[in-house]
Amino acid sequence: MNKRRILIALLIFIAIVTLSAKIKIVFACEDNENFPFYTDNGTAINWEKPGISVELVKLLESELELEIEIVRFPWNRCLDTMGKGKIDGTFQASFKKKRMKMGVYPMVGDKPDISKRLCTVSYNLYKIKGSNLDWDGKKFINISGEIGAPFGYSIIDDIKKLGVGVDTSKNTETDFKKMLKNRIQGVAALKLSADFLIKSNSNFHNIERIDKPIKTKPYYLMLSHQFVDKNPELANKIWDTIEKLRETKFEEISEKYFK
Repeated sequence: MNKRRILIALLIFIAIVTLSAKIKIVFACEDNENFPFYTDNGTAINWEKPGISVELVKLLESELELEIEIVRFPWNRCLDTMGKGKIDGTFQASFKKKRMKMGVYPMVGDKPDISKRLCTVSYNLYKIKGSNLDWDGKKFINISGEIGAPFGYSIIDDIKKLGVGVDTSKNTETDFKKMLKNRIQGVAALKLSADFLIKSNSNFHNIERIDKPIKTKPYYLMLSHQFVDKNPELANKIWDTIEKLRETKFEEISEKYFK
């Protein structure tokens, strides 16, 4: 009888532990700095100032009682690893139809739901001061060479559609160095990260931004097909919570990155 009671108590304990266990989710982000959305280069995360997007995604833990691990890979590997179902999602991803084979965006009909975006990012053209290279909002002016852009970034396809050659590299810092050596004519870069590079590196003070953006894009937290198929309700809760956190926490988190 005692053995039976012990067994029942053990089963009840196991059931309680199982029910209270948090679901663990693994997300990936790029291993190159994209200030202020994520900081530092490499696989390690600086948790004192990991980046605005990293902090927003991490807040899902307390909001939805999850355990979230964030890993860092080269961007194409983030997408590929998600596509193979080895991680649960990746951020921050602009919308490209071909990426829908690798993962799932928050959608309304056949279009991404912009209200569920993680953030909005502007790509701008950068040039050496005094250069006659320009952008009028629709086309490049006085373009005679290639435009540099980080490998895997979606802006590359946009530039190529305009008939302009693109030279790819590992990050915007490398692009700036190439431009200063006259290996490329201009650089297409994320405004916040490129402006920070110019401000923080005296070697780049001869570089200026064209104010009119080449393109402004919303960026999303994508989830793997495997995760959404297994957890459809949780997937929607994640995207709904991202919307709430972006609207209520983005500015508050942003402040410390520009002090």
